[in-house]
Amino acid sequence: MEISRFVCFDVETPNRFNSRMSAIGITVIENGKIISEYYSLVNPEQRFDYFNVKLTGISSRMVKNEKTFPEIWEEIHDQLAQFGFILRYPEGSEGVTGHPYEPWHIRYVGEKAAEEITRQEITLEEYLNADDL
Repeated sequence: MEISRFVCFDVETPNRFNSRMSAIGITVIENGKIISEYYSLVNPEQRFDYFNVKLTGISSRMVKNEKTFPEIWEEIHDQLAQFGFILRYPEGSEGVTGHPYEPWHIRYVGEKAAEEITRQEITLEEYLNADDL
């Protein structure tokens, strides 16, 4: 089976905790050709570790006036859904997911599920109609 379409998704983090990002890059490739690219610096609203600054070249000064991930998510979530990605723990869904809001937690669930979850603005739990995932 030949893969004709795939998505490259990469993030940089400001520190060792990996709970926020300082940059995001998304590239969509179909039939060996790049058809879509997205890149943005992200204000993680957290401190930067020296190691991460040296590794990525991204500093707190560079991102201080950039959008936060929830703001960027509003720009990209419809595009990501068509490739199978969702925001795993959306804001206000704690009662359904049992997990606090995590604006950085993106999950691959497949194209059909992601498009339906995004269209209906529901959680993965609601999509699966399950209580204990």
